Amino acid sequence: MTAANDALLAETRLGAFPAERLTQYESSYRASGGAKALADYCVARDAQIVFSPALRGNLIWAQYDLAADRSFNEFQFILCRRVLPEFGTTLRRRALQLFADSLSPFGILSVDAPDDLQSAPMSLQFQAVSQEHGLYRRIV
Repeated sequence: MTAANDALLAETRLGAFPAERLTQYESSYRASGGAKALADYCVARDAQIVFSPALRGNLIWAQYDLAADRSFNEFQFILCRRVLPEFGTTLRRRALQLFADSLSPFGILSVDAPDDLQSAPMSLQFQAVSQEHGLYRRIV
């Protein structure tokens, strides 16, 4: 664990994002199968949008070692940003297989670059929801 990772994890736990991103996030949410408006789950506070405490209470935020750890739960959504592009091919494939093993059927995986998943052997287990945004649904 590094201080930068700890700070990012603490910031993420707040469940807030800049208000100007709401339209973009709403589009991604709808593309992933969201039925309601994203705004139904948040409130505007200053220049930020904050997810409701009820929603945040259902989320697990954890630091994870993709090189050594195994699947420890079944998830409906896995977000992995700013990491996979730094990995070599072997570690990237290991991480993507770990995500496939950890996602429930029809769960959503969010990664940085569209090509992170396309070149991996387990890519057949996923269907692009929004390739531009790196959103994939587990189908197998």
